[in-house]
Amino acid sequence: MYYAVVDCDNCFVSCERVFRPDLNGKPVVVLSNNDGCVVSRSNEAKTLAKMASHYAKKYEGYQHCCMIDSDEKCERALCLYPVEEVWGIGRRYFARLKNMGIKTAYDFASHTRSWVRTTFNVVAERTWMELHGSY
Repeated sequence: MYYAVVDCDNCFVSCERVFRPDLNGKPVVVLSNNDGCVVSRSNEAKTLAKMASHYAKKYEGYQHCCMIDSDEKCERALCLYPVEEVWGIGRRYFARLKNMGIKTAYDFASHTRSWVRTTFNVVAERTWMELHGSY
């Protein structure tokens, strides 16, 4: 007897995009029917979910619920998000970025993709891409 396991990246989002190509390149999450839990998310929704979670937990004014649902809110969130909190930025990268005057996610994302790849590596480039809503 043989078994196979198939793992599809962002399966439900990918399936939805087949029927809704207008969703390509946009942050998308798919919720369960019962409890509203996210069962699939696009890579574009990953930069926003992590930041929104950070703000919802750290700032009482959000009352544990932060929505980043416009380009303006996304830019503002990046401007306020400390670079040391960005996923993929470890202690060594943070020290280098700090020495370069890069303090926020926005400062980091403002550099070019090629600068990030040349100055750091492909892992930092992937983080940069996520901050730009792509992967």
